Amino acid sequence: MKKLIISLTALTLTLLGYCQTTTWELINLSNWGIIRLPPSMEVQSGLYKKIVDEAKKEYMVEGDRIIFQQKGLNSFGNFDTYARVIIKTITGSPGDFPKKGELFATTNELSELNSSYKQDILKVCKAMNAQLLKWTDLKNTAINGYKCLYFNYTRQISGKPSTYSEFYIFIDYDRQHSLNLEYRTADSSTWQPELEKCKSTFRFK
Repeated sequence: MKKLIISLTALTLTLLGYCQTTTWELINLSNWGIIRLPPSMEVQSGLYKKIVDEAKKEYMVEGDRIIFQQKGLNSFGNFDTYARVIIKTITGSPGDFPKKGELFATTNELSELNSSYKQDILKVCKAMNAQLLKWTDLKNTAINGYKCLYFNYTRQISGKPSTYSEFYIFIDYDRQHSLNLEYRTADSSTWQPELEKCKSTFRFK
């Protein structure tokens, strides 16, 4: 009975989260995926939102790098917090990657990729004059039924608040998509639930 109650509670919370996000703007990601834009965020200036269906609040944003940021930043305001949703696409050749849904890295592959990703992040930290405070190793996981690779880390630029960052990496035959969520750790009570709900709306088309 206890397990049933826990399961029903989890289902109720999921449905509540879904209901809360259905009024958010629907963003069509260059015709390969969709995600909803939290009302507390905006598409970064320079990334044009084209109306797909005004009644349904559906918009198209095209590009290899799509960024959501805390609302007000485009108007040079709201610097008191920091949050990002960064969706990046790397296009290769047919067969460069397994087909969507076939991704499952072995232990050895995870170890090798983990080392590579960590070195990349360390280089970025060095360029930003930042310190890598915490690293969570790469693993196989899934979002909304889509298999992907996942890792997270915390960094801190000298004299600045620390920032939490997590990556979800999806592959699809000739391209790689990454979903990156970031926010200041001091603001986690605000941004962690908001970005979790945003992540739950991500879908491939």
